[in-house]
Amino acid sequence: MNLRVAILLALFAFPFAAAQADILPPSIGPSANELTLSISLQNGPVAQDTFLQVNYKTAEGSDYETMLVVKEKGEATLYSSSEISSISLLYDDPATPAPDGLWNGKVDGKSATPILIKLQPIADIAGILTDSDGMPASNAVVELTCPDGANMNATTSSSGAFSFTHARAGECLIAAQANGQAIAENLNLSAGEFKRLDLQLKKPFPVGTLLLAGAVIAILLIGIWLTFRKHKHSPVTASHLSKKPKNKAKPEQQHSIPTQRQADLIATLNDKEKLIMEFVMKQAPSAVRVSKIRRELLIPKTSLTRTLQALERKQFLQLKKDGSRLCVQLHDFFRKN
Repeated sequence: MNLRVAILLALFAFPFAAAQADILPPSIGPSANELTLSISLQNGPVAQDTFLQVNYKTAEGSDYETMLVVKEKGEATLYSSSEISSISLLYDDPATPAPDGLWNGKVDGKSATPILIKLQPIADIAGILTDSDGMPASNAVVELTCPDGANMNATTSSSGAFSFTHARAGECLIAAQANGQAIAENLNLSAGEFKRLDLQLKKPFPVGTLLLAGAVIAILLIGIWLTFRKHKHSPVTASHLSKKPKNKAKPEQQHSIPTQRQADLIATLNDKEKLIMEFVMKQAPSAVRVSKIRRELLIPKTSLTRTLQALERKQFLQLKKDGSRLCVQLHDFFRKN
């Protein structure tokens, strides 16, 4: 090779070598460190010939960036001129719109055995946050909480835009608040997904109105319960006679006035017996069905039966059968003047 050709080749090769020096790891000397990694995804080892972006720091505190090519069974070797203290690996499948896996942490740069690394599935999120009126919510804090306690925060721009890169995939919760308004939503992120997520803040429900509505409902329910309880358990009194019978009696039966003798006899009775006697006297001289007395005076069946039997023994009333119905009318002894 003549001198001219050698000079031309040297001049051509120099720019290419200089450009490559910016992206290559430090030069490897006799004391080079070899760090073997065994890399896998959630569903198994990373495929052969896959490229991984690597950032690593040496024990001296220097930072480097390079690319790794995965060989068989997900293994890759990282070479460095000094001991490696920590690494960060990023895996991006070209078939998906966002990076698919991430791992970072401290390592033993002197380890002679492969270091097992399981990439965490990741995804990217971007969106716009607006207030309840649809206007951009600027300088608002958006918080993303994902599996294994992975939390990320972002502040919206003047247009309300926010984004999360390398978010942990899985069931996540995204929340935001600004100017007394808030929003929170659940979302499911898949590995390698780029999710567009627009959020709109909501005005809080007035606490005072909520408490007032709850108090009104509680008062109404208590009132209904007390009314039902009083109606069900209150004793029968003479005030029931003020109610109009469902079937209007004949005019001459509604104004039956007891004689002095009958009034004196009624005065010896208790309140329930008086109530029944007054009701039967209004229907006299016709007999009254026992079922009608129970229905009109709201007296329980057992209590009514015992009271009617007592009045019959005292010769105030007389029980008789009318077919299958039990009726009651004034006793002959009570009718006497």
